Amino acid sequence: YTVFFKTLILKCEKRIKDNYTNKQKLISISYVLFRDLKFRNVQFEIKNTMYLNLDSVISNKKGDTFSLCLIYYDVAKAINVKLEFCMFDDYCMLRMLENNDELYIDLSGNGNLLSKDEVKLLLQINYINFDKLITLLDNIPGLNISVFEDNYCCGAGAQNLIHNKENSLNKFFDIM
Repeated sequence: YTVFFKTLILKCEKRIKDNYTNKQKLISISYVLFRDLKFRNVQFEIKNTMYLNLDSVISNKKGDTFSLCLIYYDVAKAINVKLEFCMFDDYCMLRMLENNDELYIDLSGNGNLLSKDEVKLLLQINYINFDKLITLLDNIPGLNISVFEDNYCCGAGAQNLIHNKENSLNKFFDIM
């Protein structure tokens, strides 16, 4: 992972000019990861553990949204762009908060940058059951989830907790 990560950062840094905004830096990361390196999101084989193992994701250039978010997050952090994870039922995105503006990175859509309204529409299309999600998350002690009036929530671990609430809580937060 280390060699791949350093190479990925170097490729991104070559595309990024000194005066680039954080948004332009994110566009550069998306370009390198999805156009230059040809990474792809695996939507229909999400239960296959091959797409969760980062070594396998890197060698096959295919991963689930969470694995791709981890890679993207690490690169953004290395070039000083602060992101946070946003977990939805079976869906994961990254979010950048900057100057009272929210920008989302959709790794299932080749790193497309989306507004809050576009994310809301995307999630409605993908039939996210917000009532189920919020009910489940409310029952987990110590988990801090923000829910907004337009039905999106952000918090580390929501996706993983829904699938394996009992076994994954501590393991997931240990890696974050």
